[in-house]
Amino acid sequence: MKERLLLLAVMVVMVSGCVERTSMYYWENYSNSLYHVKKDGTPEARLEHEKTLLAIIAKAEAKGVKPPPGVCCELGFHYLGIGKKEEAVKYFDMEQTAFPESAQLVAALKKKALAPSEETL
Repeated sequence: MKERLLLLAVMVVMVSGCVERTSMYYWENYSNSLYHVKKDGTPEARLEHEKTLLAIIAKAEAKGVKPPPGVCCELGFHYLGIGKKEEAVKYFDMEQTAFPESAQLVAALKKKALAPSEETL
């Protein structure tokens, strides 16, 4: 009896190792893309990273999962840096919808995005 129970336990452990694990979020090529932005810092690397972030968001939505935490906010911050304030606010709102706990950060970023620029003062 003990031998059968032990054999069953071993089989369960072996079979459970074969189970495909699904991620809660879809990351695509985020790590490599961010690495190249930090390493190179070129406009081309930033453009490629923007494309990667957009692809992550689109594919996550297509798979029916949330984009990873911070991805929408990072894309919004990128747009804010290049002067696309409306796009920035759109992605800040998307981050807050997906992750309500980011409300304080998003509020601060939106305040910065909606503030008049220093050039107009």
